[in-house]
Amino acid sequence: MRPKFGLLVVGSFLAWPPPAAAMSPDVYERRLLRESLPEVSRESPFDWNYHNQRRHELLEAGDTRAAMAHCDAIFAHSTMDPYILDTLSGWEKEPARALRELRRYALTDLPFLRAAVLLRQAELLRRMGTERAAEERYAAVLDAADADPRLEPYEALAWAAVGDPAREPDRTLWLLKTKGVLGSSDVRRNRRAARETLTRLSLEEARAFMDAVRAQKLVRPLVNALLALSQSARNAHALTDEWVRVLEGGRADFLVEVLTYVEYASTGVGTVYFPGRDTVDIYDYDAAVGAVVHESCHGFMDEHGLEGNAVGLNEGFCIALPKYIESGQGDIAEAVFGTVLFYRDVGLRGYPTQVAIGDANTLDAKGQAVARFLMRHDPSGIDWFDARGVRCLYDRVWSKLDRDVEWNAWLSSVDQATAASRVAGCF
Repeated sequence: MRPKFGLLVVGSFLAWPPPAAAMSPDVYERRLLRESLPEVSRESPFDWNYHNQRRHELLEAGDTRAAMAHCDAIFAHSTMDPYILDTLSGWEKEPARALRELRRYALTDLPFLRAAVLLRQAELLRRMGTERAAEERYAAVLDAADADPRLEPYEALAWAAVGDPAREPDRTLWLLKTKGVLGSSDVRRNRRAARETLTRLSLEEARAFMDAVRAQKLVRPLVNALLALSQSARNAHALTDEWVRVLEGGRADFLVEVLTYVEYASTGVGTVYFPGRDTVDIYDYDAAVGAVVHESCHGFMDEHGLEGNAVGLNEGFCIALPKYIESGQGDIAEAVFGTVLFYRDVGLRGYPTQVAIGDANTLDAKGQAVARFLMRHDPSGIDWFDARGVRCLYDRVWSKLDRDVEWNAWLSSVDQATAASRVAGCF
């Protein structure tokens, strides 16, 4: 996403009187409180004096949270309101002391208050010569503005402060660099810093981000910065190499977010993803490197809302994905229905023989976007979001197949079932 520059209006909607140069803060505050203010209804225009009075009264009553809500309201209408920022700074002019006063407000969940405080902190840090800490505050504002479009005036101020973002072709990469992700060996810190930024990228934004990473030859440094390895991970170098290979290839850039929340271990259980622990467990990453994308895909689907009991779709999407990465297409039908039939006809010790296909509509927006992306490369042409149609196809066509056969015989029956599905009248 490119930065959005526009007109910044400070103190908008209501012209309020700034304190005179010779007037001390406490005298100015008392003057405001002496004014007779009308009751303000929800339909009334924004009234700076009303909100400031309530802020003062609530602070005196000890209700800091409610008082800060009025500060948030002021900052929503008066970008970087100077008087409120001065009060939050304790009227301290020395940067270090002002920073100490502001620190208590920087972690608030009130969006406008937090953005204003972060920008003032960044300004003070720059005056103190601590540029890196200042850039971290600007990056936090840009992050917040990505999630909340109402913060656009604060976003523009942050961009103006850090300079022309054209020096860095991708904003997300700039954010990760600013947060120190690519220059730190502290993987857990890096994952915390990058998770929200990468997880909320659209497919197109993830592609743009990874294009910039590839152009700057930063794929391996990025993987090293984010890949969380258990001490038990066996032949972890093969896991690292596989992630580098996949992300260098450019066919599944959306998967990069998985590195921020899935961990990798080797406890000898086989090849499996544990959703409750967000852990991929593969007995040997060198011997079973082909399972890395498949099991990591389960982590992605879990993160984006595919229900755990949707065994058919979960396995189907995550079998089709590595096939798409390798060949440009992946047969979701063979994988979905084949999984359900495998449990029924062959079986796995300790698992039920009847498992659910699932419903792709439980996925969130990004999960659905990935599912539709895979569907565009699915030769079966089935609409996996039509749960009734999918069930109809299973009952009329696929349930008649025997999965407990030699592989080539199974593929032959898949071809026949795929052809029959097109004329089954289920969609």
